[in-house]
Amino acid sequence: MTGSPSNPVRFTDDTGVPLDETWGAMVELVDAGLVRAIGMSNYNIADIERCHAARPVDVVQEGMSLVDHLDNRSVVGHCSEFGVGVTIYEPLASGVLGGKTMEEVRAAWSAWADMPFYQRLLIPGRAERSWAVVDGLRSIGEKLGATVAQLAIAWVLHQRGVDAAIAGSRSGHHMRENASAAELDLTDALDEIEQLISLGPAFA
Repeated sequence: MTGSPSNPVRFTDDTGVPLDETWGAMVELVDAGLVRAIGMSNYNIADIERCHAARPVDVVQEGMSLVDHLDNRSVVGHCSEFGVGVTIYEPLASGVLGGKTMEEVRAAWSAWADMPFYQRLLIPGRAERSWAVVDGLRSIGEKLGATVAQLAIAWVLHQRGVDAAIAGSRSGHHMRENASAAELDLTDALDEIEQLISLGPAFA
């Protein structure tokens, strides 16, 4: 598969494999009836558009939260303009927005302290900004009867183009609690939540 004559898909992915080959192989699986839908994860909008022109992209998966991957808001919003579904991962920012203390989250990820997400969210100077957002969410949650995690997930689900969010959990209670975020009405709180973003680590 090389796409349309006017828009050939000839670029490569991070491994050096031409993306037209990868996308073409996935299209063949659909054509053979082996899978029903195909998608992409962590690609820029130009790559998504070019694959979509060759064969419609059914779904895109991107990271996004109130404290991380905020640049993806434009990618997600743009996907909605040409009918690509979007699933968001890390709406709780690897647990930062899960309601735990800074010390608890740092301890959970101590073995991964050299990872990019840790450097963005949990190192001194940035962790304090992450928890400034958490504190703001907790204050809003007290008024709405919602947890920090529920507000964080609900905000993601309110973003233009978002169809679903993936929030991991180790307990049935948290799973049910997270799922109820889909029913949370943020009408009177959305602007206040948006104002918290500038307090976060991305603005350090």
